Amino acid sequence: MRWLQRGVDVHDASSALAVLLLDAEWSRDTDERLWLSLLTPSSRSGTPRKVIAKWAASDIPSWVLVDEGPWDLSKVSRNNPELAKYLQSYTVLEKWVQPTSGNHWDKLTAVIEFVEDRLPHIGIRGSGSELTAAAIERLPRLLETFAQSREHWLKVAGGAKAELLGTAVRERRWGPWEVILECGAFVGYSAVRCAAQMVRYGKGLATARVMTIEVDPVHACIARHFVDLAGTSSIVEVSIGQVRDVLPRVVENFGRLSLGLVFMDYKGSIFHTDLKLL
Repeated sequence: MRWLQRGVDVHDASSALAVLLLDAEWSRDTDERLWLSLLTPSSRSGTPRKVIAKWAASDIPSWVLVDEGPWDLSKVSRNNPELAKYLQSYTVLEKWVQPTSGNHWDKLTAVIEFVEDRLPHIGIRGSGSELTAAAIERLPRLLETFAQSREHWLKVAGGAKAELLGTAVRERRWGPWEVILECGAFVGYSAVRCAAQMVRYGKGLATARVMTIEVDPVHACIARHFVDLAGTSSIVEVSIGQVRDVLPRVVENFGRLSLGLVFMDYKGSIFHTDLKLL
């Protein structure tokens, strides 16, 4: 397998789907839409499922769907031997494609509906008007409002963390080739804020670039959705995969000297390991 030859430890990946999504990232093909569509049959109904569908293929191949669930191993073996090999190692994939507990899924539903209900009233930009930092910041402010309510709690890098990150962006003299790299997108709050800061304190809208990495494909779909709603799809790129595996894409996309700021915001104790890769 070419991933084993490249040194990717597939046995330490979250699942076969995570590896396949990463492979799609590198191959720059349309497979990602197919792999994301595999989340749909096993996911709970509701708004997050609709957001996943926004980035997934509309039609799931017959060799994937069966009455009992999303996998028919005999059909998979015939139509996609590579996926079949992964499934032999990851027998709990059906459980994994329900990536969140009921409470967390309900919270994701609530935050999407909260933003979608209010965003049309505050607007991002009028017809034909240029996107501004102030307009971009309206979406993260909505997320902050949601997170601050007593009945809702959302772990985003707001408050003092947001101020610190904003100061770091503001005080740097940005080159037009430089990008911000965020490790741990969650729902895209910090990525959108960074986009606004780059527009305000960098070299303007034309050169503002943010790349954010998220290992959970459901969170990544929601982050892309919010990036889209904020009008920053031309600025922010959300990549799916583990940080150590996606980092080479930064060099491929932007160049060896492109990193102007790195924001590592994800759970675990591997910051030092990922930092060495930079």
